[in-house]
Parts: sequence; structure tokens; C-alpha cells
Amino acid sequence: NQLINSFNTMSFELKKNRDIMQLELNIARKIQASILPQTLKAGRLVAHIHYNPLQTVSGDYYDFLELSDGSIAIFIGDASGHGVPAAFITVMAKVYFTSLVEKISSPAELLSAMNDRMAAYFAGAGLYLTAFYLRIYPDGKSIYCNALHPDPIILRANGETDLLKASGFYVGMLKKVFRKYEDVEITLNNGDRLVLYTDGLTEAMNTESAIFSAERLIALTENNRGAGPADIIQNTIREVAEHQGDAKRQDDETLIVVEIGESGLPVAAAT
Repeated sequence: NQLINSFNTMSFELKKNRDIMQLELNIARKIQASILPQTLKAGRLVAHIHYNPLQTVSGDYYDFLELSDGSIAIFIGDASGHGVPAAFITVMAKVYFTSLVEKISSPAELLSAMNDRMAAYFAGAGLYLTAFYLRIYPDGKSIYCNALHPDPIILRANGETDLLKASGFYVGMLKKVFRKYEDVEITLNNGDRLVLYTDGLTEAMNTESAIFSAERLIALTENNRGAGPADIIQNTIREVAEHQGDAKRQDDETLIVVEIGESGLPVAAAT
């Protein structure tokens, strides 16, 4: 009887601890959800998004801000690891990004400043963030910096495809980075589409440990050039799921399609 009573007491304590942990995770999920933009429409841009955390909280972070000079800031990042530690990185990234974005016009300088601040806490701990930041001005001039994030895709209105390749190093891993953060200037025109994603899609594995791959995602995106943004997202997620089959999902998923419309006229409602 004593053994049974001890077992029952232990089971009760474990359940109570699990309930407390789940409550805390649900609070963390609500906090994290609150840092993600609720409206993905600004000026002549409108974004459509698929966001699917692996666990209660996510290591993926995106932002979409209209700034005081009329430019629009688009940010996407992917923290190392999963769960609570990764979610903590995204919250810090949100705090630093939004506090610096109006003060620093250069995407490269902003990511460098974020790196200085985050590396003060994370250096040597194996915690970091891949990041892509693009600032789009009303005349279409755009400047981006890619810190080892998967290369975003531009589907040009003229039928061409561009990749916004990485130059900088991870954000927050080291104070002295191996690769300098660099600005790259491009032009975004009416009718262009920008496709951003995290590697939860391209590194999705099937039961034979074969990944979906960035090459396949790019080809699929090009093949869906004539589809609407919501259809591009739906078709991509379906293809990734079919590739995975019965294999267990291993990472958070984020896929964003941004449409460039006429000045001041968003081309569609966000989904």
C-alpha cells in the first residue's frame, strides 16, 4: 500500500508539473504570437503567409513594418534549435530590430548592430539567428542584407527569376564575424513577387532522409508563376507534405509571398 501511495503521489506531482509547464508554454506562445505582425499590408505591398511552428513556440520570426520615411521593412529570421530557447532568440531579435530600424537605414549596419547586441549574450553558447532584411523605398529602390538565410526568390513581372543571395554571417553567434554584412541594392517593380521562407521547408526529409531542397523549391515557385499568392503557398506546402510522406516533421515552417502593386494600391487582401 505504501508503494502504491508513493506511486500515486509521484504521478500526481508529474501531472501537476506537466500542467504548469503546458500553461507556461501557452503563455509563451501568446507572447510570441503578439510580436508577429497582424496586418501584412503596407503602401503598395501585401504579403500572404504560411506560418507553422513545430512545437508550441517557434524559432521562426518575421516582420513587416511601414517606416516614417515611407519605406517598408521586411524581415525574416530563423533561430538555431527549437522550442523555448529558439523562441527566446526570436523575441530578442524582435526587440532589437524594432528599436533600431528607424535609426539605421542600412540593412547591413542594422544586422551588424543586432549582432553586436545579441552576441553579447549568445557568443559561445551555440545560439544564433539567420536573417534577411529588405528595405523597399516608394520609388522601387530596395536594399537588402542576407545573413546566411535561405536565398529569397524574386519572380519578376518580366518572367525572370532572381535570388537574393547571402553575404553576411549569422546574427548573434560571434562578435567578430567571418563574413562582413553587406548591402545589396536592387529594384522592385510593379508586378514583381518576393518569396521568403525558412529551411523547415527546404530541409524537410522523407523516410529515406532525402531533403526537399532549395533547388526544388525554386523550380516549384517558377512553375507556379502564373498562380495567385495563396495558391503558390498552398501548392508548395502540399508538395513538401507529399515529399515527407510518413516522416516526422523536424522544423518550423514559414513561407511568405509578397506582391508589389501600384503605388499606394495594394494588389490583394492578405490571407
